[in-house]
Amino acid sequence: MEKKTFNLEVQKSFTDDDYIHVTGYASTHKKDLVGDIVEAGAFTKSLDNHSNEGRIIPLLFNHNTSMPVGVVDMAKEDEKGLYFEARLPKSDPFVANTIKPHLDLKTISTLSIGFNIAKKEYKDGIRHLKEVDLHEISLVVLAANPDATICNVKAIEELETLKDVEELLHTQGFSNKQCKTIISKINALKQSRDETDAAREEQCVVKESLKGIFDRIENLSNTTN
Repeated sequence: MEKKTFNLEVQKSFTDDDYIHVTGYASTHKKDLVGDIVEAGAFTKSLDNHSNEGRIIPLLFNHNTSMPVGVVDMAKEDEKGLYFEARLPKSDPFVANTIKPHLDLKTISTLSIGFNIAKKEYKDGIRHLKEVDLHEISLVVLAANPDATICNVKAIEELETLKDVEELLHTQGFSNKQCKTIISKINALKQSRDETDAAREEQCVVKESLKGIFDRIENLSNTTN
């Protein structure tokens, strides 16, 4: 699952007897800090699936699935981006004692989304997300450095091919030329390693062959004697 944090403040929060209500934009259609653009309509299919299948969109704290803090009651796309309304239960001690005070202080004011990409394309070095499957929306602590508000897009452990590596580099702000150069270096290192492994394997074969020859000579010598 990918995560993207937008330096977008919670627009409004208010309380009633049972809940803290939060509204805001979890994503916009503008180019973000690493050059991605979430295109208009990218969330449409996912939101329809959630609605048709009766699946909720959880509101988490820092993308931690073991720390749900609320539920998204409504999410829709408009001309600006992904607008949502959520409620957090005041009966949850973590919400009442930690989330609410920090929402008031604005130490928790940044919004982030967890999603998978269904369709994307690159145009002039910019990754356009054309269709995404939304999993969750998170409240996250505001980063002091705006450049640090983009989370790691793909876990290193999930990288399986050089194409995965190239896509990860794109999401971290590397240009097409930089990506190609890095991939080329990786290929060169891989080829060098393969050649080294092949040389070592050849040495082993030669040693085994020589050992076999010497063993046969020794056996013949013993038979003659």
